[in-house]
Amino acid sequence: MAVQVETLEKLERRITIMLAADNVNGEVESRLKKLSRTVKADGFRPGKVPMSVVAQRYGYSVHYEVMNDKVGQVFNEAVNEAKLRVAGSPKITEKEGAPEGQVAFDATFEVYPEVKLGDIGTAEVERVSTEVTEAAIDKTLDILRKQRRTFQQRAASEGAAEGDRVTIDFEGKIDGVPFEGGKAEAFSFTIDEDKQRYLELLDGKLLLVTNTEAPAAEVVARYKSLADIERGMAIVTEEIESGKFEWSLDLEDVHLNIEKRLTAIVGDAGKRLHTGRSRNDQVATDIRLYLRDAIDHIVTLIAALQTSLLDLAEQGIAELVAVQKAAI
Repeated sequence: MAVQVETLEKLERRITIMLAADNVNGEVESRLKKLSRTVKADGFRPGKVPMSVVAQRYGYSVHYEVMNDKVGQVFNEAVNEAKLRVAGSPKITEKEGAPEGQVAFDATFEVYPEVKLGDIGTAEVERVSTEVTEAAIDKTLDILRKQRRTFQQRAASEGAAEGDRVTIDFEGKIDGVPFEGGKAEAFSFTIDEDKQRYLELLDGKLLLVTNTEAPAAEVVARYKSLADIERGMAIVTEEIESGKFEWSLDLEDVHLNIEKRLTAIVGDAGKRLHTGRSRNDQVATDIRLYLRDAIDHIVTLIAALQTSLLDLAEQGIAELVAVQKAAI
C-alpha cells in the first residue's frame, strides 16, 4: 500500500490510516460468535445465549478491541513500508470526512533522528588520567565503615564516651528565656564526629588566623598577638595530629577546646583567636571547608571512573572499527 507521511516539525510525523468498515464489522461479528460459546447469562444455558444479548452486553468492548487491533496492525505495516523508526507510542485520533465504507484515523508520532556515523578510525580521544592514592582509598574505606557501623544501647549510668552516639533533649535559652528554634527532642549525634571534622579542616594548618588577608588577622595584628597565636596554634596542631590533645566533652564545641588550650599556651592572646569573627562565622567556615575537602575527594573518584569508562570506550571503538573493516 502507498503510505503518505506528513512531516509536521522536526521529528514529528503523521500518517492517515484507512480501514474498511466491512472488515471491522466482520471481525466484530466473528469475535462475538466465539464469545457466545462460553458467555453466561441468567435464564440461558452456556452456549445458548442469543447473539442479540451477547451483542448488547459485549458489543462495545469487542468493537473497541477490534479497532485497536486493526489500527495497530495497519499502523505497523505503514511505518515498516515507509521505513520509519518510531519513537514511543503514536497518538491515534479519528479523522472526519472518510470515504463511504471507510474509517479513517490520523496517527501522529515521533521518529528517531538519523545519525550518520563518520569515519571514526581517525578520531582522537583525549585520555584523562588521575591517580588514586592509598590515602584516598583509606579515607573512602573509613567513610564506608562509618556509614555501616551499628550502635548498641548501654546503661545510662556508664556515661558517654568518644565514639558513642547519644540521643538528647535540649532547650536553648538566652538570659533564662527559651528562644525560637533552640529546642529539640531525641536529637542524635556522635561525640567524636565534631572533633574529627575539625581535624580534617585543620589538616595541619592554621586555617583562619594565619591568613594575613583575612579581616580577623588584621584585627589580631593590632593587638600584636598574631605571632603568639600562630606559635600556639602550631603546638595545638601538633598535639591534635599526634593524638596528645585532650578533648573535653564539657566544653561546647571544638572551637572552645582549641581556644582554651591555646590560651593555656600563649596567655590572653589565645582569647583573641576568634577576634573579628563570630562563632557562627567560624562554624560556617568549617562547613564550607569541610565541603570543599569532600568535593575534592569526590572529584578524584569521578576522575578515576572517567578513566575506566574511557578504557572501555577505547575497547568498543577498536571492536567497531574491526567490524566496519570486515563489512567493507
